[in-house]
Amino acid sequence: MNRLTLTALAIVILAGIVLRTSHIRDEHRLTPNERAYLYDAGRLYDEGIGGTQALFTEYRHDPGLWAVAQPARIGYIFLLDAAMHVMRTKNLEAGMALSYLASVLTLLLVAWLGYRFFNAEVSLIAAALCATAFTEIWLVRGTPEDGVFGLFGLVELWLTFELMRTPRRYWLYAPFHLVGVWAILVKQSGVFIYGFCALWLLGWLLFREKSRKMAVVLAASFAGGLALVALAYIVLAGDAITAWRVYLLSFISNDEGWSYNKECCFGPWTQIPRALFLLSPLTFFLSIVGIGVVSFRKSATSLLTPLQRSCAGVSVLLAIGFVSMFAFFPGMEVLRFITPGQGAACLVAALGLWMLLSFARTRLEPSEFAALAVLVALGFAISMVRDYGVFTRIVTQARIPELGAAQIRMALGQ
Repeated sequence: MNRLTLTALAIVILAGIVLRTSHIRDEHRLTPNERAYLYDAGRLYDEGIGGTQALFTEYRHDPGLWAVAQPARIGYIFLLDAAMHVMRTKNLEAGMALSYLASVLTLLLVAWLGYRFFNAEVSLIAAALCATAFTEIWLVRGTPEDGVFGLFGLVELWLTFELMRTPRRYWLYAPFHLVGVWAILVKQSGVFIYGFCALWLLGWLLFREKSRKMAVVLAASFAGGLALVALAYIVLAGDAITAWRVYLLSFISNDEGWSYNKECCFGPWTQIPRALFLLSPLTFFLSIVGIGVVSFRKSATSLLTPLQRSCAGVSVLLAIGFVSMFAFFPGMEVLRFITPGQGAACLVAALGLWMLLSFARTRLEPSEFAALAVLVALGFAISMVRDYGVFTRIVTQARIPELGAAQIRMALGQ
């Protein structure tokens, strides 16, 4: 990495951290889930891990609690409890610290993945897109689980990259499965983080490594991971019936929960893509370019090694998978639900721009390409300022309490 790129990367990361730091204490109305997380984690803070049985039993028998998904998301509650112990408080401060840490680590990990598996330019572009990503800044406020959930998705993506790079580093399979298991315990849709990455890795082992034995072991281990999730619920709930009942009830909203969803989470399938475009046209456009060239353009992917093509492919799967699921699922048109695909989308978008610039480099004179690079850098700076302006307009002026696509569009007059 040359000095100029390193300096630019440091500036971008510092800017992203400053933006996150400046919004930790924004005025924020807690969602029903956030209030429940604080209550449940506070119980564990006082009672220890043995208090989980009481949480599961209370949830099972009180329909008034069915507006929220807890304690099925016990993995996040444990992390929030740990944050409370570190901060020595049961107040919102602990949740804010946890959300802030997750967002900063996401930014750093996006930059690291771009550098380790692609190149310094991809790292810089991806970090710049993540630095001003609307959801990443929004999620440092309060104690939503989605920032932590998105970080789990990015860590699982990292482990997938590493295993494709050296599939016979057998010790890496343990954290791969454990992160996948914990992602499900953080949020039920974590099964898709675990499943998408495991499915892609399975294909790599079968078709690239030509190792049926390793593929079979991976598939069996994945099944074992799902069994471990079930066992964790049973142990923490005290019995299988309570665990199963609570898990089913976590998908059912009472009148309060249904009213909340109707307010922010309904609309046509186009709402999430339209909201993403309104929040950052540059990221949206470059993501489409990246998806297109990675998926369909052989001449573009010739710039990448087989490993890089596969890393790009699983990133596309994670990004498109989460956007598609919640765009088409009724009552789920909320941007924070797609956070596991946020970091992956930044990487894909960065690849899209890098490949466009690589083609331009071969067709332009050095002076012409230098001028183009300056214009691109200027355009990025303008886009980052513009995206942050949109964030400020929505958060500090409209003060929407949720990241519903319909609410974002309304706040922007669309």
